[in-house]
Order: sequence, then structure tokens, then C-alpha cells
Amino acid sequence: MQIVMNKVFLFILMVFFLAGCSASDLSPKNDEFVDNEVLKIDGQISDRQIFEEEVIERIAPVEEIKKSMIDLPIIFVSQAPTGDWGMPYQEACEEASLIGAVKFLKNEKLDLEIMDQEIKSLVEYEKINLPSYTDNSVEEIKILAQDYFQLNTKIVAEVTIEKIETALKENKVVIAPFAGRMLGNKFYSNEGPLYHFLIIRGFDEKYFYTNDVGTKHGENFRYKKEKLIEAIHDLPILENGEIFRPYDEAVLSDDEKEELMKTGIKRFLILNE
Repeated sequence: MQIVMNKVFLFILMVFFLAGCSASDLSPKNDEFVDNEVLKIDGQISDRQIFEEEVIERIAPVEEIKKSMIDLPIIFVSQAPTGDWGMPYQEACEEASLIGAVKFLKNEKLDLEIMDQEIKSLVEYEKINLPSYTDNSVEEIKILAQDYFQLNTKIVAEVTIEKIETALKENKVVIAPFAGRMLGNKFYSNEGPLYHFLIIRGFDEKYFYTNDVGTKHGENFRYKKEKLIEAIHDLPILENGEIFRPYDEAVLSDDEKEELMKTGIKRFLILNE
């Protein structure tokens, strides 16, 4: 009996030993990880702690990701819905952004044809009721939102990431003015617009999601939060008290206009029903 027990004990030890060897042989070593995209930093294999942090970030549960993000389902149509970037569409970023926000808040349909007709109608209204339709300040867009579309509006003058996020969490839409070339969108033609408007529709931990109507590739276009905040500038006020409108300015060069746009105050517009 004792002999049998000893043989059983030795057999169990051998099984555990072989299992351990197999597991050890099959386990990836520090230089054998398959996912080199994750593990290589500046051409070097990262240590296990960095690897684990990267993998944990990649395989985070969807529920955890959703907790840190908001994305309002705002339909995207560019400011040139027919592909024509001539006037008035060339200068219709304010109108297109406002129209996209309105259709979302009113739960109304928006497609290429509707955007085209809405831009034309809004431009005609502006020609009668505003000093210009080419470049409009936040204050002027607020007037359009209230008088033309009967929306509730609020101008926020202290621009912060937190204030934009708070508005989006409340299901409100943010549209904002920009010194357009500071955005650096690779899909802009030439150097990009001197003055620009777009919809901020959502965010996650690193990015703001936008509907950037200035390009056909602008649906849910992401900008780093800090870069977006840095680029927010309303139309500057000149020394004579008039609003600087880049399109209408015939004397200054584009470089001078670009620098002047960076002096515009920071503010954005919140829209809700």
C-alpha cells in the first residue's frame, strides 16, 4: 500500500512539473509580444508595466468608455451641400453650423437639398436684417438663432473645456467661432479659412467631436481639446468700433488678417429649444 501511495505521489509531482514547464515555454517573454504597435516605444520594447497599462486602455469595457464621452447625433451636411464652393457657400460656415444645430434641436430632417435651400433663405434674410452675411460675429448669429429660428441662446464669454462639456451633457448644442487657420485641419483647401464656425457635438477624455462644415470630411471630426480652445476667436472689433470681417477687408493681406483674427475675444454660443 505504501509503495502504491509513493508512486501516486511521484506521478502527481511529475504532472505538475510538466504542466509548469509547458506553461513557461508557451508564455511570451518580454521580447516576444506579438503586438509591437503597443509595445514598441521609439523602437524599443516597453517594459511590462507600460504594456499592461496600454492593453488595459485598449480593452476597457465599452460601458467605461461611454461614461467619459458624449456625442450628440447631429446630422452632418457641409456648407457646400451641392459641391459648389462659390458664393454664398464659400462664406456659409456660420449658416450651415446654425442650421445643423437647429435641425437637431427641433428633431427635423436635414439632407443636402434641405441644407442648400436653408442656406439660401438664411442668406437672403441676412442681407436685409444684418450688416453683412459673409462673416458674422457670435452676437449676430445669436440674433439669427433667436429671431429667425426661435431658439433659446446664451453667449459664454469665459471659454473653458468644462463649460463646453457641461452644455453638451445637458443636450445643448455648442457652435463656436474660430481663427480658422489655427485649427490646422488637413482637409481645408489652401491654408484654411481666416474665420470659421463649426458645431461642437461631443467629447471624450482627449478630444472634442465636431461637425466641421468647412470640409466634406467634417462629420464627427475630432480636435484635441486644448487646440480647439486655443483657436476659438470671435470677429475682432476695430479701433473705429466696427466689426472686422476678413472677407470684406480689401486692404490687408491674408497674413495680416490671420494675425488680426487671433486678437478676437474668446466666446461661444449655446443653443437649446
